[in-house]
Amino acid sequence: MTRLSFKKRLVFSLVAVVIGLGFLEGVLNFFGVARDFVQFRANLPVAVDSPESHHARHDPDLGWVHIPDRVHRDFYGSGLTLSIGKLGLRNNPNLPAEQESEQYRVVCLGDSFTLGYGVDDAETFPVWLQSLSPRVQVINMGQGGYSVGQCYLWFRRLRDELKPGCVVLSMIVDDIWRMQSTRMMNGYSMPHFQLEGDRLVISGQPVPRKIQTGKSLEPGGQAASFFLEHTAIGQTTRRMLGTASNREQADARNELLEVAVAIIQALQGVVERSGGQFVLVLLPELRELIDERAHQENRLVASRLQELSSRRGIPFLDLTAVFAGLTAEERADHYLDEQWHHFSSEGNQLTAERLHTFLIGHVAGYPSRKK
Repeated sequence: MTRLSFKKRLVFSLVAVVIGLGFLEGVLNFFGVARDFVQFRANLPVAVDSPESHHARHDPDLGWVHIPDRVHRDFYGSGLTLSIGKLGLRNNPNLPAEQESEQYRVVCLGDSFTLGYGVDDAETFPVWLQSLSPRVQVINMGQGGYSVGQCYLWFRRLRDELKPGCVVLSMIVDDIWRMQSTRMMNGYSMPHFQLEGDRLVISGQPVPRKIQTGKSLEPGGQAASFFLEHTAIGQTTRRMLGTASNREQADARNELLEVAVAIIQALQGVVERSGGQFVLVLLPELRELIDERAHQENRLVASRLQELSSRRGIPFLDLTAVFAGLTAEERADHYLDEQWHHFSSEGNQLTAERLHTFLIGHVAGYPSRKK
């Protein structure tokens, strides 16, 4: 009995030591985590100053739109002007209500790549496209930071005033993924797009106003995210749920892709009911040409858009291979050396040339000759 009692006491002592050490480690860890949490809060993403802040304003339906009738000289640098016309469109200060009988009107709808971020008014791909045929009038309906959903809503608003022969939606992959959030890095908000069965549902309107530069973009949920990442219990939980979390992330991306497909189908319907023809273009970002993971996402989206194109009879131009075929030196010439690597003048010109050739072969009525 004495020997057994001694063993019990030894076991209890060892357990007490382990518990004590664990408690001490926990106390020390608590202070370390608390210190890191203060740093974490200081590094949370905040609204940043963006070019849109200087040429856009809040819109309760779309989130933000260009301020009309403004000329921003030297906006992207010396001699690089950004002009916004009466309808809030770049390069179109005196857009007539009707296209002339000898002209064919093309509306280029899209985000900052269509807008021509970083280049002069004369160097956007819509302007290059128009230069390839005097019989073509090209309308630049690009807006920095727009999602596929916002493009759809914006065209739906202006369709009766534009009356296009053809609408070209030029998109990048991120135009889909950015619909995951309703608050952008520029501080503006956007509507929320989702599917209920096969029905596209748009919510979040009126859209909240822009938050001030420097304010947190994530007003809630930061603490839970931090402690899951930095505490032992949280890390254990994350490891246990890791596979499920990865699967949920993939499912979320696939769901966003299907929402985008529904939006594109709705846009096609609006264009065709307006008497126009609809064309879909995928533009590659520079990172998709040099980063394997980004390239795989590009290919995933391209495959789904190709399937949609075949099923719905939508002419689809994927320019990824064209830009991927450039040498490293040529890519440096075709993309700008700035944070987002938009097209340079050369990149916009190449896009316009390939688009012009594609439209000749796929859009009835598009002028095939320069005269």
